[in-house]
Amino acid sequence: MENTNIQKNIGEDKQLVEQLFSKEALGRFEEKNSTVPAHYFENFEARVLNNIHASKQPARIFNIAKWGQLAIAASFLAIIVSSYLFFQSNTSIDQNQSIVSLQEIPTSEIDAYVSTNEWVAEIDWQEEINIESSHLESLNNHLMKDSNNNQ
Repeated sequence: MENTNIQKNIGEDKQLVEQLFSKEALGRFEEKNSTVPAHYFENFEARVLNNIHASKQPARIFNIAKWGQLAIAASFLAIIVSSYLFFQSNTSIDQNQSIVSLQEIPTSEIDAYVSTNEWVAEIDWQEEINIESSHLESLNNHLMKDSNNNQ
C-alpha cells in the first residue's frame, strides 16, 4: 500500500517537473522576463531620486558622557591585556615542558610500565610492528608512484 502511494507521488512529481521544464514553459518564461514594460525607463532617474529623498531619515546621533567613554576605553583595554596575558601564559607553559624521546627512557622503566598495565602487556608487539611496517611500506610505495608521476 505504501509502495503504491510512493510510486503515485513519484509519478506526479515527474509530471510536474516535465511541465516546468518543457520548451513551451521555458519559452513563456523567457518571453515574459525579456520584455520591459512600456515607458519604464522614462523619468526613471527622477523616480529613483524621489524614492531616495522620500526615505531619507536624519542620522541618529548618540552622545556618550565622559564617564561612558572612559568605561568603553577601559573595557577594551582590559580585553586586550587579558588576551595578551592568556596567550603569554600558554606559550610559557609550552616552553617549560621538556620533550623526552623514547630512546632516553631506560628499558627497565618501559618493562615496569608494560608489566603493570595488563592491556599493554597483552598486545602482540611483533604483530603490531609488522602491521605498521606494511602500512608504511604501502604508503611509501604510493608516494614514490606519485612522485614518479609528477616528474
